[in-house]
Amino acid sequence: MLFTNRSPKKATKWLIENNIDNYFIEVTNIKPIASIYVDDRAINFSGDYDNALEEIKNFKAYWKKN
Repeated sequence: MLFTNRSPKKATKWLIENNIDNYFIEVTNIKPIASIYVDDRAINFSGDYDNALEEIKNFKAYWKKN
């Protein structure tokens, strides 16, 4: 199952266009309760609001680093 914040319809279209749709039985934007999420744009909150704000200000997507 693929969980996405994007449109499930668009995500499914992308999976089909890239020939990887057969790896997923369902695409949804409703996320279950979980202990861990893997995300390409996540900022981990450790309880320190000042630190979180700094991370947000300095955030760069992985493909824009360097």
